[in-house]
Amino acid sequence: TLTGSNVYVKNKLGVGLSNPETGIHIQAGSAGTIATTDGALLTLESNEKPKIHFQSPNGYGGSIIFGSVADNDEGQIDYDHGSDRFLFKTGGNTKLTILGDNVGVGTTNPTNKLHVDGNVAATHVSCTNVTASGTVTVTGIISGSGAISGSAFYGSGAGLTAIPASSVTLA
Repeated sequence: TLTGSNVYVKNKLGVGLSNPETGIHIQAGSAGTIATTDGALLTLESNEKPKIHFQSPNGYGGSIIFGSVADNDEGQIDYDHGSDRFLFKTGGNTKLTILGDNVGVGTTNPTNKLHVDGNVAATHVSCTNVTASGTVTVTGIISGSGAISGSAFYGSGAGLTAIPASSVTLA
């Protein structure tokens, strides 16, 4: 038992083991012979699945924050318990959001399984029920059995195939 406001360990601190591999090494069962990665400061070792548990009041959540000399919070993985969403941030801005079953890129309130606010580049994509606002530009072939409509459609491929002409509206 130590008392006082500060504890100083000159080399490495082992919890549950006498030969720690990193600055702090917590062991709750052996994981076997695994080499600790160079530069690691903390090792959590278990013979099951090691976990980090963040505990906070209902209106909060938890964060993992990545900082540098230039910016003390330039990258973050943040869980917001109040809205029940994960936010992935870089440069102080949310870039990716997971909200329920929906994933948002460039939006913090995704309303579909994948909701992208911005340009999308894709190769060899097959999907059902795509909703787009703005201009859809395609290089290649669009084929399917549903309806294609909109105010602007541009394509440089071989054309639309397997889509009834009555279901296509082109500007």
